[in-house]
Amino acid sequence: MNNKSCTRGLAIAEVLKSFRSPNLWGFVIARLDVTASLQTEQDQYWRNARMVVLRHPLGADQLSVLLVKPPVDPIPGLVVQEGGDNFCTGAQVDAYLQHTGDDNPIHRGPAALVPGLLLLSELEKQFLCEPLRFFSVQFKSALRVNEPFVVDRQELGRIQVKKTDGTLILRVQL
Repeated sequence: MNNKSCTRGLAIAEVLKSFRSPNLWGFVIARLDVTASLQTEQDQYWRNARMVVLRHPLGADQLSVLLVKPPVDPIPGLVVQEGGDNFCTGAQVDAYLQHTGDDNPIHRGPAALVPGLLLLSELEKQFLCEPLRFFSVQFKSALRVNEPFVVDRQELGRIQVKKTDGTLILRVQL
């Protein structure tokens, strides 16, 4: 991670720190929305065995996050393919985890997943001309550390991140 000014992704990571708890370990972000709100809601938290909904003010805007518990099937090992335009290294993930204080074990070890907000923050810094203000992000599949991915900027303010096999990782709608 470079030291550019605070991005919206890092601001969201700061908010999510306030909800951090071992009770949420193993949950992953499925959907994240930042919307304009005339009246932002105070912290809200709802949970069942398979999902969690968090709502929190983000400046003058409203942050809504849906966390889900992925299936418990074993995850296949990482196979790094040639031809990927981008990848997140273990050192980049470790620096992000240190910066945000994220202690979710799914981001550590040999089968570590790249934090979705790390990807969002890097997209914001490298592919957008200005900081994100209002946007919606759908997290569709997990990305492993060192797994190659490509960024596809589309018309109408949409950015998609895909694995080199075409599997959609995340979609940002601006």
